[in-house]
Amino acid sequence: MALTQVTGDGLATSGLPTGAVLQVKSVTMTGSQSFAGTTFTDITDGTNALSISITPTASSSKFLLYMMINASADNGGSRFGFRFLRGSTLIGNSDTVVSRTPVAAAGTGSDSNAIDRNISMIFLDSPATASAVTYKIQGNVESSSSNLLINKSATNANNATVYTATSSFTVMEVAG
Repeated sequence: MALTQVTGDGLATSGLPTGAVLQVKSVTMTGSQSFAGTTFTDITDGTNALSISITPTASSSKFLLYMMINASADNGGSRFGFRFLRGSTLIGNSDTVVSRTPVAAAGTGSDSNAIDRNISMIFLDSPATASAVTYKIQGNVESSSSNLLINKSATNANNATVYTATSSFTVMEVAG
């Protein structure tokens, strides 16, 4: 019979197969956010930031990141993008090509009463540490004269046929 080590919180860590889920943390943003400019900004409604701190069970662990963001942009067809960070390190983003901005996912606004895009992205990160890590999501919009809007439409009219939404960020620790 194989021996299994049990951690202080009762989690058996040895003997688990690669790919076993060790812990899950998630945050849901129910309010809205709006900001202008081309600078990448943390996604938060002031109460719920799409940011998660997690301490690995082992340095061999991997982390599966899943973001789901409802976004719009005003000022016509303004483009917007979202990126993952581990601390201050960009992860899971495209390669930098000439002067193009690398992001994990992107969309385009329509300047309407509809939420323009439901943006989803999954990334598997291997931080190779047993120390706590913080993952977060940032977004930007292409023009300083445009606004990126989270969980609401560009015009956001006050009637029953205009929807508000939620956005979420989930991090799962997976045995490596």
